[in-house]
Amino acid sequence: MGRSKVRPKVVKILKGQGTGLLTDDEIAQKAQTEMQALSNFLGTKKFFMGDRLSSIDATMYSFLVGGINSKWTHPACQAVKDHQNLLEYTERMRAEFWGSCGK
Repeated sequence: MGRSKVRPKVVKILKGQGTGLLTDDEIAQKAQTEMQALSNFLGTKKFFMGDRLSSIDATMYSFLVGGINSKWTHPACQAVKDHQNLLEYTERMRAEFWGSCGK
């Protein structure tokens, strides 16, 4: 399936779930608000639900590390980098589960 056939489907999905209706500034603000909430929830805990790893950590790690390691310069990626505890969390997860191969 070519790009010309995929793009309209992706746009329809994004509009259907709401993200495609937001301006770039609204997306950036939403990302900042959500990263602040995640940072607040994580606080100083080792994992999102406390001292024990849970399935939410696998999900959160994948989303957070994507923003941190992205070459994309969108403010949504910067929103993750603005929270030291989220940076430390992703580094802790990487070190614990992937060791040196995760760098």
